[in-house]
Amino acid sequence: MTVPSSHTPEDPLNYCPVCGRHCRAETSPLSRDVTCPRCGALLWPNPTAGDSRSLAIEPQSVGAERFWEPWTVKQLGYQVPDTVSWEDIRAWETAFGVELPISLSQALVAQNGGRLLRTSIDILPLQCFITLEQGEWPELLRKECPSPSDQACLILVGYLPGGRAILDYRLLREPQVRNIDPMMDGELRGVYRSFDEVVRLMSRT
Repeated sequence: MTVPSSHTPEDPLNYCPVCGRHCRAETSPLSRDVTCPRCGALLWPNPTAGDSRSLAIEPQSVGAERFWEPWTVKQLGYQVPDTVSWEDIRAWETAFGVELPISLSQALVAQNGGRLLRTSIDILPLQCFITLEQGEWPELLRKECPSPSDQACLILVGYLPGGRAILDYRLLREPQVRNIDPMMDGELRGVYRSFDEVVRLMSRT
């Protein structure tokens, strides 16, 4: 006797850019992510986008193919400018008092966020970068980094497999990258010497 499932996904059909297929799965209410039931990739679909079969992959801006997979941040649910200028980058750096890794800045100028080419690293749009002395982060960092001034030196820029991509400016001008999992009470899943290192180690050749 076959017992039907007592719980079926209610979210709209979404698109998985990893396996290139459509899937329906409910997002986590806390993290807004979901695992593709077909290939297992971690996704952050837009809950208001409707049926993903109506989504078209937009043409990439000039030079974006050097840095990004050929799909846009809009499919992650972010409605922000597609591109930022070097002036935008410099204004952001002045406001936050840090310098972004040059390779990250170059990628953002080509396209304002998305999945880095041949990796499972998702970068947020520049306007969505935040420091970690706000929201749920101070509580998650209460053991490893309890000082608000230190938390302000940690900047969330995206997602790594198993956690979040955090630029750590506490020690050096060139930031380390920390992989912190907010779903596991702020568990530290990895530390990398630089942004370029984490991209290199996670690249699929």
